[in-house]
Amino acid sequence: MIINKTEGKVKKRYLKEGFKSLRCGYPDFIFYKDINGKISDVEFVEVKTYSNKLSKEQKICKRILESLGLTYKIIEEPSYKKRGKEYTSIALNKTTKNKLRKLQKYPKETNEDILLRLIKKEVNK
Repeated sequence: MIINKTEGKVKKRYLKEGFKSLRCGYPDFIFYKDINGKISDVEFVEVKTYSNKLSKEQKICKRILESLGLTYKIIEEPSYKKRGKEYTSIALNKTTKNKLRKLQKYPKETNEDILLRLIKKEVNK
């Protein structure tokens, strides 16, 4: 991240005093309520897919915000990536999984692949 000359001077001064610096890692959202000009219920929210983890910078930012008594939430959306596309994962019970296995066309076809194939077939009717 590029910083201007003045920012560089300020950063240098703080680093000299023993501070550490973060330029990234901030949460995706800051949610708050504004009732008659009064701010309340502030929450810092990071959105992650199932396979995504917090970066080192995000973990530091989370620790800083929580040390100030602020609410930091991680909202995870189950998903997986396949062939460069992201699909939402579907929670299936055992009976449904067994039924899907019977519809499997090839050994490595996943439940999500089977469902997508069935949905596409239905849409194209």
